[in-house]
Amino acid sequence: YSSLLNEEEKDFVKEIIRCKSKNNVEKKEKLFNGLKNECLNIIDKLIGESNDDDKVGLEAIKEQIDSKMFCEDTLVSDIANLLEIRDVLKS
Repeated sequence: YSSLLNEEEKDFVKEIIRCKSKNNVEKKEKLFNGLKNECLNIIDKLIGESNDDDKVGLEAIKEQIDSKMFCEDTLVSDIANLLEIRDVLKS
């Protein structure tokens, strides 16, 4: 995976593995919420820079992300999804 992931993504994978092995729910939730908030902050910035048509789509994405709640059972797929969304938003 080293050729597919950037350094930040590798760090997230390592953190997930550490959280999973320690079974520390607080750390897992902190990791999830940190990434969720990062996505929401990027969206807020984009909304401020966008035209009305783009704002509607961005608001819908923001609502979906904002409503996403931490779930230990789906943590890995949720983190992967948020990473993908974040990368798309950044590009």
